Amino acid sequence: MQKIRVVFKKFRLFSVVVLFCAGLLYPEFRAGVATPYEGKKILVINSYHKGYLWSDGEMEELESILKKTPVTYEVVYMDTKYHPSEEEGRAAAEKVKKRIEEFKPDVIISLDDPAFKYVIKAYYRDADIPVVFCGINWDISVYGAPYTNTTGMLEIGMGEMIFQHLKKYAAGPRAGFLGTDMLSERKNAEYFGRFVKGGFTRVELVLDFEAWKRS
Repeated sequence: MQKIRVVFKKFRLFSVVVLFCAGLLYPEFRAGVATPYEGKKILVINSYHKGYLWSDGEMEELESILKKTPVTYEVVYMDTKYHPSEEEGRAAAEKVKKRIEEFKPDVIISLDDPAFKYVIKAYYRDADIPVVFCGINWDISVYGAPYTNTTGMLEIGMGEMIFQHLKKYAAGPRAGFLGTDMLSERKNAEYFGRFVKGGFTRVELVLDFEAWKRS
C-alpha cells in the first residue's frame, strides 16, 4: 500500500498543520498580520524512532517549515515500534509528559496513534495547551476525540481501491493480512478487513523479520 506520506510530499499538506500551529501561537496571524515567532515553543511527539521511513517523512516535511521560522521546537521519540506493549507505551508517555512539563511548549504536535493514545488522551484531553495531530489511522473517535484542544489530519488507507485492483489477479475471494504487531497495524488489520467480504481469512501480526518470513 502506498502510504499517505506520498500525498503529503506531493501537495505538502503537512504545511497546513504547521500553519495552523502559527495560528494558535498568534491570533494576529489568522487576521493576516505578520508576527514574529520569537520565544514560542513547539514540542513534537514522534511515536516511533529515527530511521523509520514513515515517521522520517513526517519529520522531513515538518522541519522544512519550522526551520524557516525562529520558533523553538523539540522532538521526543517514543520508540513504540520496537516497544509496542501497553506497559511500554505508558512508560514512554510518562517520560514525554515529564519533558512537556519541563519544556512548557505553546503547542504540541502529535505524530501517529501511539503518541495520541498514550500521551494526549491520557494527560492532555481537553487541556489548555493546543494539540495538532497527524497520522491517526482511520478513526480518532476510538480515543474519545476530538477534544476541545485538538485538531489535525487522519490517515485513511485506500482499502477499497486496493482490493478492487487485486481482484483482477486473485484466484479467489480470500485475503490475508500480514503486518507488525503494533497499534497502528492492529487498527489497519481491523479497518482493511471491512473491505473484504467475510473479513480476512488470516491475520498475522509479528514482532521481527524472522517471524515475518515464517508467516
